[in-house]
Amino acid sequence: MVEFDGANDEKLNNVRQEYMKRIEGVSSLSDKERLLEEMGRRLKSIEDQFTDDRKRQESNLMKQLRARQNKKIARDDAKQQKEIEKKEEVIEEIQAEIDIEKAKVYAEQGTTNLVDQAILSRMERVANKACAKGSNFDSEHTKQESEDIEIHKAQLLMEKAKQL
Repeated sequence: MVEFDGANDEKLNNVRQEYMKRIEGVSSLSDKERLLEEMGRRLKSIEDQFTDDRKRQESNLMKQLRARQNKKIARDDAKQQKEIEKKEEVIEEIQAEIDIEKAKVYAEQGTTNLVDQAILSRMERVANKACAKGSNFDSEHTKQESEDIEIHKAQLLMEKAKQL
């Protein structure tokens, strides 16, 4: 833009000098006035052209700047998407390793010793209370439900015995 302004100033100076030479060559005052008016109109039109050109150039520069910014945003977005995908893959790998380790633990120890003993005792108390409350109702259990309840009670007793 500075170069543009410098070139414009040089053009204006050239036009002024040209008219000044023409004015010096003319002897009548009316011709000098006419040339001065003509020079004023010409300089005004040149300045208006320069102003329009400057606005056009600024507009084009703004368009280019916006385009660059949009490209940068798109590149950054793509880069972030790739990073997210990589992190999701890492999470999936870690989850797969956890599942493998769980399977190994289940294979070695079974499922009985995996739960904290405090939790097992709470579960037992809740089950006993539920069974006790359930016996107060006049509801008939099916044969299967009764067997399931008895099996559950037996499992709880076995786990309690293991703990001791």
